[in-house]
Amino acid sequence: MDFLLVTSHICAIDISSAFFVVSGFFAAHTYANVPATDHADLRKLIAVYALIDVWLAGLLTLIVGSVFHLVRHSFRAVDVALTTLESVFCLRAFDVHQDSARWHFMNPSAWPVLCLFWATVLTPFRIQGNERLRRCHPHAGLVIQWVNACGPILIISLFALVHDNSNIFYMNALNVGYRVLEYNLGICVHTMMSACRARVPCVSVTVSLRRDDEF
Repeated sequence: MDFLLVTSHICAIDISSAFFVVSGFFAAHTYANVPATDHADLRKLIAVYALIDVWLAGLLTLIVGSVFHLVRHSFRAVDVALTTLESVFCLRAFDVHQDSARWHFMNPSAWPVLCLFWATVLTPFRIQGNERLRRCHPHAGLVIQWVNACGPILIISLFALVHDNSNIFYMNALNVGYRVLEYNLGICVHTMMSACRARVPCVSVTVSLRRDDEF
């Protein structure tokens, strides 16, 4: 039974990580095919609808969760304060301990939406940063970008693996910072694919010109 439980948790974590990477890829693809003048309007539209959903869900969580914990005699004001704080700012960053005596968000299933909100809102800025990086380093820009996207994820995963009796994995798996890194990895993949597609015609033209010169 423990084996099945651990396996299900690992599968859920892997699927959620893949979800954020794929979301970053499709977000970058969407922004690449939308005129730059419409990026601000698109970002505002996404933010407004997401905020409305999160705030309504947070309000229902406070009502239903408070009643639930009062009935079970486990009500704590600190959990209400944390739920209110994270719901208002859509910032999943303060629930970092697995211990039941610590502060905990009263709606644990909302963490993907809270993490995806900031990842989506910050997408244009990360795309602009990646473009600036490639302009500053034309030859090594893609390599630096790839290391910047993969390095932090590998380091955090390594520390979580080595210190498996700590809260490192828990605090990062549900934290907006770690999920934004995975989201940025999807953006990096889209950037590298776009760069490869842009270079293929150049290579074809160069090869054809060389053949013409030979003849």
